[in-house]
Amino acid sequence: MNKFFSLLVFGFVLLLASATAEAQFIEDALRYSIPNGIITPRVAGFNVSYHGLSDDIGALMYNPAGLTLASGSEISVGFGFTHNSTETDYLNMKSPLNTNDEIITHLGIIVPLDEKNKKASVGIGYFLESNFENNMEFNAFNPSSTMIAWKASQGGTFDDNFAANLFLADKNFKTPITDSLMQSSFIQEKGGLHNLTGGLAYDISDVISVGFSIVGKWGTYKYTKDYTETDIYNKYSYWDSTNFTNVDFNQLLLTESFIADISGISGSVGFQARLMESLRFGVTIKLPTWYEISENSSQFAISHFDKGDTLQFNLSGRTTYNVTTPFVYCAGISFNFEGLTLAGGVEYSDASQIEFSQATTQVEQLNKDILQQLTGQVTYGFGAEYKLPVFPAFIRASYAMTTSPYIDNNPNSNLSIISFGAGLFVGEKVRLDALVRMRDFTDKRINYGTLAYNFTTKPVDFGLQLTYRY
Repeated sequence: MNKFFSLLVFGFVLLLASATAEAQFIEDALRYSIPNGIITPRVAGFNVSYHGLSDDIGALMYNPAGLTLASGSEISVGFGFTHNSTETDYLNMKSPLNTNDEIITHLGIIVPLDEKNKKASVGIGYFLESNFENNMEFNAFNPSSTMIAWKASQGGTFDDNFAANLFLADKNFKTPITDSLMQSSFIQEKGGLHNLTGGLAYDISDVISVGFSIVGKWGTYKYTKDYTETDIYNKYSYWDSTNFTNVDFNQLLLTESFIADISGISGSVGFQARLMESLRFGVTIKLPTWYEISENSSQFAISHFDKGDTLQFNLSGRTTYNVTTPFVYCAGISFNFEGLTLAGGVEYSDASQIEFSQATTQVEQLNKDILQQLTGQVTYGFGAEYKLPVFPAFIRASYAMTTSPYIDNNPNSNLSIISFGAGLFVGEKVRLDALVRMRDFTDKRINYGTLAYNFTTKPVDFGLQLTYRY
């Protein structure tokens, strides 16, 4: 490629590349509607079966009616450590990647109230509702397609199509670079969804309590994808300036990123019955969460040619939109007998009711895709806890499963969780709780067009919680 010509074009490209880059998908809405946080190490020890207990600071997130079960005032804080193990499968080439992350899981307090000789309690707590930390990579030779050709086929205008801007496609968006490139990518996801929850519970009788909570949410989601396509076999070796049947292409470097600032509000109402001093049953309705999301996105690309010439492309933009999540209906039951507690719980939400609003026409078109692709989602599980007969300690274990929200369900995309935990009383007022939680989840992401990569993530969570009751 002629160097003088490339420099001339380079200036023209930078002048024109000012259109808006947008990056909203169904996955964005699901990310904010399906929590994955520990909440508290004791809660995570039971997983969804904690709906059958709801008897400490975790009740703020599961069933606020259980706040009155706390004996006296309670202060609780927790910490977590996650070892992420992700394996990406792209074009039958598997790439493993391991990373670590440290978090504060929660900090909260419960205070009892004396309301006309009936028990009432208020609570307030901070929780890390979701942790977005994840990293993936893949590297494979693709003999049949390229991102360059896919992007060229999208057409549009010169200032928003990097294939045309970088002279990898002609003015009619035709390109000879259609196959036989090495494709590599490294994807980073960071951030989290935090919440501050306040709740009030009241015993309307000796066996029945009711409660409600108000939840304020905020957080950040950061996504960066570094992607390359390389002509490792030098198939594209000369510049055909007449018919554009070939181009002296060497490599495309592409970085796509966006940062989403998230804020939202929600709440819940709960009911809990305590029967025969050993049987507990609860029902919770979690109200829809209304999110406002402000997103900054960018796309930066460089094309390298065999003779050393390069061209650059920049595209950035900002957009805001709202997401409303569906109701979540929850129930749980537990039974205690001679130191053994058995618990079970279930949650249901209709993912097809997720809705984008106050957005561009293109983003709101996702609402149609949501109705066509998403369905009801169920989380169910059971847990057990045993109080050791001599030592002042508990041991616990649980299992939970969350079904895929997609109609076209891949059985491997169900989320399974196995947890083990223990509690130790240090004196009469202090309890330490420890957690080991193992998750297993498979999903797919689109690289470009319909070409996807599957990834299996198996994070292991460790948690430690300190609770002081006085």
